[in-house]
Amino acid sequence: MMTEYDDQFQLIPVDDLRRMLAECVGTKLKLSPDKISAYDIHKECRVHRTHLRYIINNKSDNTVWGKTKLGPKLHRRLSTFMIRVQCGMIEKVDGKIIYHKEPTKPMPIVRKVALGLDGPKLLIGRQMDKPRLMPDFKDIFRVKPTINLPKWK
Repeated sequence: MMTEYDDQFQLIPVDDLRRMLAECVGTKLKLSPDKISAYDIHKECRVHRTHLRYIINNKSDNTVWGKTKLGPKLHRRLSTFMIRVQCGMIEKVDGKIIYHKEPTKPMPIVRKVALGLDGPKLLIGRQMDKPRLMPDFKDIFRVKPTINLPKWK
C-alpha cells in the first residue's frame, strides 16, 4: 500500500541503519532520560529486542520468532523511524516519546570515508531529504454527521 509520503522516507542503506541504531544502544543507567534508547525503538517499531541486537551486530538470527534477516517491512519501519528521529519529528522529553507534525531540525550531512589507491578520502554521501509536513488528520476526516446519534452522558 503506497502513500504520498513514501517517497520522502526512503530506505536507509543497511550499513547506515546499523550505525544509527548502534548509537542508541546502552544501559538504562548510562543513557539520559531525554535520549532515545534501543528499548524505545523496540517498542515503537514493533521489533523484538534481541532481533534488534542481531541487526545491530550483523549476526544471523535463527532463534527469535523464526526470523533470519532484516525483512523489507521491518527495514521500512526502522528507516522511517530513524529518519524522523534525525530530523526532529520524534523526540524524547522527560522519558516520554513525543511526535511532532513537522521537522524541527535540519537533516544531518552524511560523510563517508572511501579508501582508494591514493589513500583515504572523505566524501559527502547522499543527503536525505527533509520530510514534508504531515497532513492534519482532523481536517481530512472532518465530515458532517449523516445520522443524528444520541449523545452519551
